Amino acid sequence: MTRLTSRPHLIHIGFPKAASTFLQHWFDRHPEIAYRPGGLAGMHTVYDLVEAVLDQDSRYRCRVTSDERLVAPEAERMVLARAERWRTDSDPADHSDGTQGFEAVAHLLQKMFPDASILIVSRGFDDFFKSAFSQVTKEGVPISSDVFAATVADDTTGIMSLDYDEIIALYEQLFPGRVLVLPYEMLVENRHAFLGRIEEMLGVSPFDPGEVRLNTSLSGEQLYWYPRIAKCIHRIPVRPIRRALGWLHVAMISRGAWKPVLLALRLFFGKRSAGVEASAELIEKLSANARKMVEREEFARFRHCYVAD
Repeated sequence: MTRLTSRPHLIHIGFPKAASTFLQHWFDRHPEIAYRPGGLAGMHTVYDLVEAVLDQDSRYRCRVTSDERLVAPEAERMVLARAERWRTDSDPADHSDGTQGFEAVAHLLQKMFPDASILIVSRGFDDFFKSAFSQVTKEGVPISSDVFAATVADDTTGIMSLDYDEIIALYEQLFPGRVLVLPYEMLVENRHAFLGRIEEMLGVSPFDPGEVRLNTSLSGEQLYWYPRIAKCIHRIPVRPIRRALGWLHVAMISRGAWKPVLLALRLFFGKRSAGVEASAELIEKLSANARKMVEREEFARFRHCYVAD
């Protein structure tokens, strides 16, 4: 009987806001990759496992596990809980460290899949900062760009504190010679070269998913008006109504249903725009988390995105 690990197994661990949605779209559509959203090694259930063992002539040449929470197991829950609290004025959630648990996850993965390879995709701090504000806005949080910037700057346990160098070093210790680290910026610059590195690692044929736009950032106009709409909802005194309208607001953002309203607001108030930038002090602080990573060949052209020289 052939072991499942006889085929290469890639574990993609994130980081957040670093093309995870695009990569999962690519994994899911590649004809030679066994991948299931939210699954392990391309399997959801024990039935999938049995089928994989019996199917000796499978077209799949490798298996993939992908979830950004593997590198930040508490962060998403913390962010969503905070968004829910801001949106609905619900009771404060328990605040756990956004980076807590990644060491335990890494060791568990090594015990479960000792022969696996690891894919880590990073994203430059300023670009990540802007994308994070867009994501928070999509979640319906009534927070302006200025307040968001100040909140993140004061948050020493949130997701912005993730240490690239520390996490990469841990995985290279547990999976020696089988860790691939790529910058998100490489995907933006040359999608074929970026995917080619992963294809080479997995031994699969080239596959281009085409031009896809998944979980794209909001425009400056949307970043200006959506938090203001959320604030109006937040002021509604009746909690059940406020809660229901908060979820409706999020649904309308995801479906693009606010577009006619934005056109009307532009007509009355002119075009408005908002954005957010990480402060020089925050970038300098975070640079300490990437100084070893940027010495890699793949980061030569993108060093400026990670460190303040």
